[in-house]
Amino acid sequence: MNNDFFRNIFKQSAVFIFLSIITALCVNGLRSDRLPLIGNWSHEGRMILKAGQNMIISIEEVRKLFADKKAVFIDVRSAEEFKAGHIQSALNLPWNDFNNLFNSIAPEISPDKTVITYCDGESCGASKELELALALKNLGYANVRVMVNGWSVWVKHKLPVESVETGWTFEK
Repeated sequence: MNNDFFRNIFKQSAVFIFLSIITALCVNGLRSDRLPLIGNWSHEGRMILKAGQNMIISIEEVRKLFADKKAVFIDVRSAEEFKAGHIQSALNLPWNDFNNLFNSIAPEISPDKTVITYCDGESCGASKELELALALKNLGYANVRVMVNGWSVWVKHKLPVESVETGWTFEK
């Protein structure tokens, strides 16, 4: 086999790849729900809904809602982590057990309050609190927000926590 044969294969492959890319871009351009070509795929970037609503809530907003008793906190961490310590009065709904446990805590989620899901970045992975927040929105809860790395942030700010295992409660 000579070099011309391999050059032809390379040229044909390059043309085929180029035409495939152009076709994909055209098809995407014709879609009503186009896929973004460039996006913010960071954890925070994924918290912005298609309608532009940012799901993230700041610690300042959280602190005010907690003080005014206008929020329901849902801890997405495992039952063991929740028992070891959680935001005072929080409910535990691990994402992996959502289907089994949601009906038991649903009566405690008041529709007139802001629902704040939280986790802890090190123990939960990057998106469980977002997945739970979106599931709650799909179930009709209008005001659902996500406190990113919530447990660590809450403890860092020395806000009220409690433990099922030890029975202790810490209030500022």
